[in-house]
Amino acid sequence: MVVIVVAPSGSHAGTDKTHVAHALIAHLNAYCLVDKDTCSRLFTERLLEILPHADLPDAHTAKDAASRESAAYLRYVRDVEYASMLEVAFENLHAGLNVLAVAPFARELGDEAWISSLEDRLATLDAQLAIIWIYCEPALARMRIERRAAARDRYKLEHWGEYLAATDYHPAINRPHFTLATDFEPLPLTPLLAYLQELTP
Repeated sequence: MVVIVVAPSGSHAGTDKTHVAHALIAHLNAYCLVDKDTCSRLFTERLLEILPHADLPDAHTAKDAASRESAAYLRYVRDVEYASMLEVAFENLHAGLNVLAVAPFARELGDEAWISSLEDRLATLDAQLAIIWIYCEPALARMRIERRAAARDRYKLEHWGEYLAATDYHPAINRPHFTLATDFEPLPLTPLLAYLQELTP
């Protein structure tokens, strides 16, 4: 099984996707955790430093290693991040492990062709897809973003109104999924674990 932990469209930060994944995997057997940021952060930051010096369309928009909203990131880097992450996930599936994959997947889960292709690939390994939709109030998300003080969030905080306007809080996912609010601690993991148990052969 591949369990995808996602957040609202617009790559909504601060919903605590990683925190949920870490809390969840402590209760799961034979699972590995594959986080997009862990898989790609180092090469992404290096690419975004190099791109401004490349003679390529939009390359100049990558001002620094934190340019995650730039046209250069979206054009040259983002899809490579997701492809790399999924290759790590499938390598673990081939090894007989279940996978807990953590990323926004905002564009991907709104693309029927992408989801169908993923499901077809999973079927060759007798695996299936489970989706966890993470949500929290925007004010709390901003507080979490400020607290983690990551360079990649600088643009979001400086353009918060614009960022929120581009964020869809209603899942455009044409598949069954579990919605988990992360506004309060402790996280309500019991119903989520029961949901995953029902899906496990």
